[in-house]
Amino acid sequence: MRPRTPPAPPTARAAAGALRLRNSALLLVGLAGSLSVANLGCDAASGEQSTEVPGYVDASSPDMRRVPQALRDEDLEGARARGLELWRMQRAQALTDAALERYGGARPPRTLGIATIDPVGNSGEVAYFAWDAASLEDGRAEAGEARRWLTVSVALDPDEALEPVEITTAPTEGQRRALDAMARALAAAQAEYPGGDWRLFVFREVAPPSPGKKKAKKVRGQTRVYLMGVSADSPDLELTVLDGQGKKGAPELGLIRMHVAAGAKGSSEIATPVTPPGPPSLARAYARAAALGAPVELVDATGMRYPIEAPR
Repeated sequence: MRPRTPPAPPTARAAAGALRLRNSALLLVGLAGSLSVANLGCDAASGEQSTEVPGYVDASSPDMRRVPQALRDEDLEGARARGLELWRMQRAQALTDAALERYGGARPPRTLGIATIDPVGNSGEVAYFAWDAASLEDGRAEAGEARRWLTVSVALDPDEALEPVEITTAPTEGQRRALDAMARALAAAQAEYPGGDWRLFVFREVAPPSPGKKKAKKVRGQTRVYLMGVSADSPDLELTVLDGQGKKGAPELGLIRMHVAAGAKGSSEIATPVTPPGPPSLARAYARAAALGAPVELVDATGMRYPIEAPR
């Protein structure tokens, strides 16, 4: 079965953060902000979300695009598109991380990068957020205490990072929500896999209705978090953080789902316990095929094989 590699859907809104913490005492704690136009509609008086999903299909800014419906497990084409997007995010993050190593300014004690990729997939940027030493004295890096530090634009195919540009503003509501989701996902992953080392990538979605219930009058948002292992002993994981209901409802964290086991990423055959394959294993396969310059095979839980070629 030869997969197609369609470009990322124009309505998809994605952000990726590279958060590499190993046995760290610092916990990233995000502040749950109110929903903005960039995320989901919200009735200011009641705190309830409306059924309308505002935004523009051809928006000039990522913050103005419509939020897509949640990616369904059986949607292989959607998983391929998102897997390709994840692979591009990883490349963008690697480029900008290298650019920061060459940056001559003083580096804050704690930084976190959140990347956005354009709908066509040939450019993007990574916005780095920073915490100063005073904000870390309590052992936590709270999203409300973060500030924009540097932004690095990137081009893909060929891959190139431009010079970092200093931008010092507060995070948007969507960025604070991303930090919150990453904090919750990271804490759960570290509890399950101590010593793990991951880069975190975040996709904003409209949550599906609860099974067995009538169609809800109000929609909820959710943040899909993919934790891509950096070290050989770190698996590729997925978690979903569902928005809290109303103004005071706490976000709900779903179960950890493993897509690629530790140590199963470096060969020409990649196994996944998920059927059909999900975005993390597809992103891993695209990256491996590009590194080898040859197709690789992705094998799901049923034994079905998916030949994967690096996109041209």
